[in-house]
Amino acid sequence: MLFYEYSIISRNYSLGVFLLFLFCVFYSRNKESYITFGIILALLANVNAFVLIASFVIFLGLLIQAFCNYKQYLNSGSKCRNLWIGAAIAALGWVVSVIQIGRVADEVKVLNTVSAGAIETAQENGTTQIFVEESRKLILELTSIWRSYVPISDVSLEHFWNENFLIDSTMDDIFHISGSEIGKFLALILTVVIVVISLRLLSNHFLGFFIYGVSTLSIVLFNYSALDPKLRHHGHLFILLIVGLWLISSSQHMSNSLKQQNSVQLRWMSHWLSVFLCLQLVAGVYAYSMDLLRPFSVMKLAADYLQSHELQEHFILGHRYRQASVLAGYLDREIFYAESQQLGSFWSRREKEIKSEKKLLNAVQEVRRQNNSDVVLVLTKPINFPVELNIVELESFEGAIESSESAVYLYLARNLIVE
Repeated sequence: MLFYEYSIISRNYSLGVFLLFLFCVFYSRNKESYITFGIILALLANVNAFVLIASFVIFLGLLIQAFCNYKQYLNSGSKCRNLWIGAAIAALGWVVSVIQIGRVADEVKVLNTVSAGAIETAQENGTTQIFVEESRKLILELTSIWRSYVPISDVSLEHFWNENFLIDSTMDDIFHISGSEIGKFLALILTVVIVVISLRLLSNHFLGFFIYGVSTLSIVLFNYSALDPKLRHHGHLFILLIVGLWLISSSQHMSNSLKQQNSVQLRWMSHWLSVFLCLQLVAGVYAYSMDLLRPFSVMKLAADYLQSHELQEHFILGHRYRQASVLAGYLDREIFYAESQQLGSFWSRREKEIKSEKKLLNAVQEVRRQNNSDVVLVLTKPINFPVELNIVELESFEGAIESSESAVYLYLARNLIVE
């Protein structure tokens, strides 16, 4: 996670990690730098939804801590003023973040439609079935804590990324007994053990305990209400442990007497964190090793092919535009998305996928009419085009780490016959 996902694959998430650690640095130096905290939390809120949650919980913890020491603030106008200025700055960041989240309302509608359809199907099977399915979903989401702390993949899988060796294992003889999912059950037990021990280590420090406990619970519930969260989303759960341990460690280092009294606890905290950092390192080394041997996405190979054959300037039509947008990034240019019927260079919202080959052919023919030029087709599945359409296969690439980007098929459409 730390040594591969956030450093190589999902580098935009590392900005949230940096800001969380920056808060820890400033808090360890001065616990009442509320204006600085407000700026950091405002920036944090605008990185992604997960650290937006953490940003709000951190400020809520700071506010409760200040309220518990309200006499100091009543006697110090500057402290009270700085607290409210910091609160205003953080609140401004939350408002801006919510406005930006509102821009993806169409995506939320699609997700809600899918979720509503699943609920409606379950309702047809009765209330008991709904309870069983929702309970199973919640239990699986609780095991995301295990995924985050121990992101070791199942090495027996070709597309190992986002798969956990315990939860998603295909080794049925080990983790499945008489049809019961022993691996998931073990992951749930280990999750409970991890959370209990972590909370115990943080119990002597209010802010660290509060941030870790409330943020972890909030993110788990947020993921539970969303659809199909991935490892990059779960990873924040482990980062919260580092934040909590950092805060309590920095507080104890400020007092020699307190440090002596809690030296045993400090050693346990160090050992506890070191265990998971070592596991993270093992997972990162394995993932990076596989990345050296195999491409993470075949779209890199497709981009290299188009550039080497001087086809990158042709009109390019991409099918399944979440995957095709990766090619747009490698080529540093816009391509035409068949689903949205427009040019684009990135993936911004979910569109209904074109599953009919006939509709896809119609889209290709329409593009051919409008541009009067050859069209490069970038597809994620092979199609046997009619000979009379004069569409030839250029090349295909398979075998990437990411399952959704593990195959791409390139075609060149020339002189399409328009009926």
